[in-house]
Order: sequence, then structure tokens, then C-alpha cells
Amino acid sequence: MLFGTIGEETLGPLHLHVPDPASLRPDALALAAVAFVLLFALHRSIAETLAVCGGLSLLWWYTSR
Repeated sequence: MLFGTIGEETLGPLHLHVPDPASLRPDALALAAVAFVLLFALHRSIAETLAVCGGLSLLWWYTSR
């Protein structure tokens, strides 16, 4: 999740889920940016991207404990 808090806005018949910009998680944003670069700039496969992002998330989790 890129955002920690998501609110709901009602505009007539529409019910929209709107993220709170103040709750942006920088770690999730960095991981999404790495995945974007791997997939679209470097043309890596989905399997490679998942492996790299999974490894980075585990490393981030172990170092933040």
C-alpha cells in the first residue's frame, strides 16, 4: 500500500476512495519506483522484478527491526 490512510468521498452517486497524501509511505514508493524502472526502463521480466523487489523488501524489513 502506498498510502496508510484512505478516506471515502461521495460526489452524487459516486463513492470514491481517496488516499490521504500525508500518509504516503516512502518505503512503498521507493519499491514501486524500483519495479517501474526494472519493468519499463530495463525491460526485465516480471519474475526478475518480483525477485528483486521481494529481496529488497526483506532486506528493508530486517534492517528496520
